[in-house]
Amino acid sequence: MKHTVNVVASTGGSVSTTPKLEIKMYPVPTNNELTVELDAIKNYKISIFNSLGQNVNLHPTIIALNKVTFNTQGLSDGIYFVQFRNNEIKESRKITVTH
Repeated sequence: MKHTVNVVASTGGSVSTTPKLEIKMYPVPTNNELTVELDAIKNYKISIFNSLGQNVNLHPTIIALNKVTFNTQGLSDGIYFVQFRNNEIKESRKITVTH
């Protein structure tokens, strides 16, 4: 059986997989806490989602200039996504939690 795929070019926008933000997250994999460093971090809403897309409602335990730390002891082992969002940018990074 033959399949035909038609590709249509569009000038309406572009998709970029290049990260826009310079984010440092450590340690990865993480076990008890995750530290995130980002310039102007206070301008971003940071959310953490499990692999099912559910928000795990973690709040930073330590907040410093351009750095926040999350306590991950209560998370089950697995893959999570840390989302950074403001009015202009929405970007996610993957982390692994292992205890």
